[in-house]
Amino acid sequence: MSDTQLTQQQRYRIPERVSMDERPAIVNAKRRFGDWEGDTVSGKGHRGALVTLVERKSLYTVIGSLEHKKADAVPKTVTEALMPYKERVRTITYDNGREFADHQGMANDLEARIYF
Repeated sequence: MSDTQLTQQQRYRIPERVSMDERPAIVNAKRRFGDWEGDTVSGKGHRGALVTLVERKSLYTVIGSLEHKKADAVPKTVTEALMPYKERVRTITYDNGREFADHQGMANDLEARIYF
């Protein structure tokens, strides 16, 4: 597939993203509490969405409700959902969805490292 055939979503690059390959080895080992994975789930017809945050060791899950899956709504919802656990949030790993583009704001608010 050539560059001209790529969709806008495929061409989008998250600014200042850090690859999950750069995560500390302990994150992959799942031996400590505080390493989270996040993703979004769209509702039928893209009406509403959820952000899911799963702690990798315990599988403890936090779910936040979104009106839409856009980059401006996700950081606020993630921060609100994880703020009660702030002392237990070390890392968050996301996929490359553009809804996670404002990862730096989340990292600052939660004092966590974010990977993609």
